[in-house]
Amino acid sequence: MSPYVDEPFEFRKQWYKARDNTDIDKSFVFHSLRHTAASNLAKAGQSLLQIGVILGHKSTQTTLRYSHLVERNTLYDITHEAMAHLG
Repeated sequence: MSPYVDEPFEFRKQWYKARDNTDIDKSFVFHSLRHTAASNLAKAGQSLLQIGVILGHKSTQTTLRYSHLVERNTLYDITHEAMAHLG
C-alpha cells in the first residue's frame, strides 16, 4: 500500500525538487504549467467547461480568463477554412 494514501500529494515540494535539479529558470513557477495546459486546451478547441473541469476550477469566473483563446482559435479556424475554400 502506498504511504501517500491518507495524505494529499504535495506537488509544490516535488516541483521545487525537480526544478532545482534542472536548468529550469528559478522564476518559473508550477502555476505556469497549469496556465500553459489550459491555454493549449483552449487553442485545441476544448470548451471552457471542459477546461474548468480538467483544471478543477470551482468557479466559472476562473476559467473565463481563457475565453479569449477559445474565441480567437474559433475565429482563426473559420477564417483559415474560408481562405482555403477561396483558393
